[in-house]
Parts: sequence; structure tokens; C-alpha cells
Amino acid sequence: MRNRSRVLLSSAVLLGTVVTNPAMAVPLPKCEKLTDPAYGLSTNPQISNLTATFYPAGADVVPNPFGGPPSSNANPYCRVDFTLSTVCGAAGGYFGSQCQQLGIRVGLPASIADNGSGGVQGAWNGKNRDLGGGGYVGAVGPVFSSTDLGYVGSSTDTGHSTPGGSFALNPDGTLNSGLILDFVRNGIHEQHVWGVQLAQTYYGLSGWVARPVVVKAIIRRRTSRTILTESSPGRRRSTGIASLQPNFGRRS
Repeated sequence: MRNRSRVLLSSAVLLGTVVTNPAMAVPLPKCEKLTDPAYGLSTNPQISNLTATFYPAGADVVPNPFGGPPSSNANPYCRVDFTLSTVCGAAGGYFGSQCQQLGIRVGLPASIADNGSGGVQGAWNGKNRDLGGGGYVGAVGPVFSSTDLGYVGSSTDTGHSTPGGSFALNPDGTLNSGLILDFVRNGIHEQHVWGVQLAQTYYGLSGWVARPVVVKAIIRRRTSRTILTESSPGRRRSTGIASLQPNFGRRS
């Protein structure tokens, strides 16, 4: 049973420093090779809809929802997209046979193998900067605002694509605790975890030590700050990010 945590990242930027071990694994994969079975992503039964695409500068174009000029990546980067499903049904708090479906995107500044330069490995500055979404999220966002600055960046749809907060209710009117936990905790936790793990694979790290992560969440003019720590692989990880949580179905 997953630990319950009262957490939410609505409009936020997560900033963490990854301290690398100088020993590098060989050979380093190019971006598109991350889907090769040798690197474990494509053979992971919890992962589906996996793609890994290398975008030259200006190639990842995002339309402006307000009708203005589109935005695009200033620097080349590797973008990995996938859906993560770790649990299904009542065991995870979902309705019927419903399963967890976390959409996750990780952007990685070009590595040495992809001709990146200027950072501690390729164009990477050795740090991860995870991005939040507004409101109830519901869509994976662009990550090149992080990669353009040299960070590994990540985004998540927090497990749903439903407009507003209706995802929290089952057809019978009961609460869908699985989707609620994906929204308030699991999505933002997994985007960070996978950002670190993909950095390890793409940049050829043999290990790292994670320093405290500073979170700043701004929700409707209110600000919350806290500290999150993320442990090395195989050891206990933190369970979430402390911030603000909505009251589903309640009126003040």
C-alpha cells in the first residue's frame, strides 16, 4: 500500500542538484538509442508509449494557446516521453479495472554522444529542474525551458487528461483515490525519479548523490516552500512534495 501524502504541485519549479560520480559507463547512448532494450526502458512492463527524440535547436515547436508566436527550444536536446503504470484496480484506489496512467516527459540537454558541450557532461550542467503545471494539470508540458538552461527537465500530466477536477469522482459518485493520489503526489514524484534515472542512463553515470531539493509552489497568490530529498537508486526515496492540497467536493 502506497503511503498517503498531502501534497500538490500546481504551478511550480523543482530544482535539484545531482552530484555525479566521475566514472562513466561506456558506450554512451545517443538519444534515439534510449528505446533500445539494452537500456531497459522498452522492456520495463510498467512503461508504454515510449519515444525518444532528439530535437535540434528550434525543432520542438509549441503553439501559443493565446494566439501569439509559438515557442521552441533554443538548444538541442533529447526528449523522452512515456506512460507509467505501476498499479491497477482497487489495490491502487482506482475504479473497477482502471490502471494508473502517468504521462511523463523528460528533457535532457545534448550529451557528449549527441555532440553536446559546455556542461559537466555534454551540455548538461549536472542539475535537474522539474516543471509543474497549472490548475489540475491534465497534460504533459514542454520541458525546454529547463533544457535551454542546461538542466534536465521533466513534466507530468499527473495521471489524467480530464478538464477540471472531475477525474476525482467515479461514475457512482465516490472518490477515485488512485487518481487523486496520482495528481497530488505520485505524478510529481515519478517525474523527478525518472528524470534522475534517465540522466544516469543518458550521461553514463555510475552513481550519484542527491542534495536537498528546494520547491517553490505558487498557487493563487499563495507561496509555499519546503525541502525534498531524493535518495540514490535502491535506497529509500521521499514520498512526495509538501505544498497545498485542494479539498475535493468541499465548500468553504
